[in-house]
Amino acid sequence: MSKITKISFLGMAAVAVCASSSIAFAASYSNSGNSASASASMSSSSSSMSASQGQDRGIYIGVEGGGAYLQSQLANNLRYKFRWNVGGALGYKWDNHWRSDVTVTYMNNKPKELKNTPSGTFSFNNSSSTHAIAYIGSTYYDIDIPNTAFKIYPGVGVGAVTVMSKYVGNATNSTPAFNQKKTSTNYAFEFTIGTSYLISENINLYAQVRHIMAPNITIANGGTISTITGLNTVKEKYQNNLINVGLNYVFNM
Repeated sequence: MSKITKISFLGMAAVAVCASSSIAFAASYSNSGNSASASASMSSSSSSMSASQGQDRGIYIGVEGGGAYLQSQLANNLRYKFRWNVGGALGYKWDNHWRSDVTVTYMNNKPKELKNTPSGTFSFNNSSSTHAIAYIGSTYYDIDIPNTAFKIYPGVGVGAVTVMSKYVGNATNSTPAFNQKKTSTNYAFEFTIGTSYLISENINLYAQVRHIMAPNITIANGGTISTITGLNTVKEKYQNNLINVGLNYVFNM
C-alpha cells in the first residue's frame, strides 16, 4: 500500500470513527430518554433539535490546519516530505444542509529526492521547498445524524493554485550545485469529506480530508532539473492531500 493511500485511509478512518461515535451516542441518548416524562421528552427533543441544527442560515468564517502530503511526481520518481498547511474560509450557510465558501490555504511541502536519474537517486538540500497557495470556491451538503450534534458532509470545489518551487542541490560527480526556482499557476479542483460537531448554536468543530488537484503545473523550464530529467519543460499534476481540523463561526441573521 502506498504512503498516500495509507494517509488517505487514516483520514477517512478518523472521519468514520467520529461518525460511528456520534451514532452510538445517539442510541445511548435515545435509550436514556425513555425514562423521562412525556412533557420533559417533548422539551428535550425540541432543545436537542435546535442544538443539533444551529443557525439555519448566515455568513460564517472559519480557520483550519493540519498535515499536507504532496503526491509524488514524474512517475513517482520526484518525492516530497509530509509537511503542514493552514487556511481560512469565508462562506454562507443557505439552510440546514447547503453551504458554500471561499477558502485560502497555504501548503508547505519539501522535495525529498529524485529517483532514477542518470546518476542514480538525487537528494535535495534541506533548503529546498515547494510552497503553494490555493484559492478554492466550494459547496458542501451537511447530513444530520439524528438526535446528535454531529453531521457528515461531502464537498466539491473549483479555483486556482499557485505553486512556488525551489530546488537546491549539492554538487555530485555528475551534477554541479544548483539553486533553481519556478512559480506556476493553474486552475484546480477540490474534493472534501468531513464530519462536524456543533459546540454551540454558532460554533462548529470539524475534521476533514481535502484533495486539491491542479492538472498542469510547471516544475521547471530548463536548468539543472531539466538536465537531470531529460525534459526541457517539466510539467506535472499537483495533488496535495490535507488532513485538517478547524472551527467555523456562524453569525446570527
